[in-house]
Amino acid sequence: ADAWYMDEGQLSCKPEAVDDTLRVLDEELAKAGATRGSGDGAKSVARLVGPDSLVHRYPDGWITPRVRGTCKLPGTGTTIHVLGVDIGTSEARNKQFLRTTEMVEIGRSKISSIGDSATELVLTRQCGDVCKVTHFLRAHGQKLSPSSLNTFDKDLDKSVEVVACGPLTEEALKQAKLGTKQGGLGVRSAVDVALPAFVASRVQ
Repeated sequence: ADAWYMDEGQLSCKPEAVDDTLRVLDEELAKAGATRGSGDGAKSVARLVGPDSLVHRYPDGWITPRVRGTCKLPGTGTTIHVLGVDIGTSEARNKQFLRTTEMVEIGRSKISSIGDSATELVLTRQCGDVCKVTHFLRAHGQKLSPSSLNTFDKDLDKSVEVVACGPLTEEALKQAKLGTKQGGLGVRSAVDVALPAFVASRVQ
């Protein structure tokens, strides 16, 4: 097959093998008339990944002229954006999750203005519950702070109360998060899904 477009590809290797790996990759790309870019046009990112205690002490010998000329070098301890998810510090993870939580809440507020409870419930379940943050949960799981997960769930509870046309007790909100076969509304919470989503992604 001919590959005409590739994005977000990732290569992992030992630091001392980076130069050779990039050389071979560039040679094969050149055969197809493609390039990773260089200088200010470089799109590749090269960074050390590992325990902080080792990464910070690792010698810079792996940063050869080829690596420096064709890669961005963000350094250690920095956040990197991969497939829509910020990977790095705890602060970066939670900040991105909370930004998304705010956007989901805006969407839920629009759903709640429809004026038909059945429609609002279906849309909240399909477009406004944990499905909107599953990719974060798969990437980070319980590395997200409990307060961030609870913020998402509290906003979701408010939307369920709007759909139900009134305040609900804590027990009623818990029941709403059960599946429909168990007498619930099938509205899933971030706290409940965080660990299963993370484990499932690792098993895959």
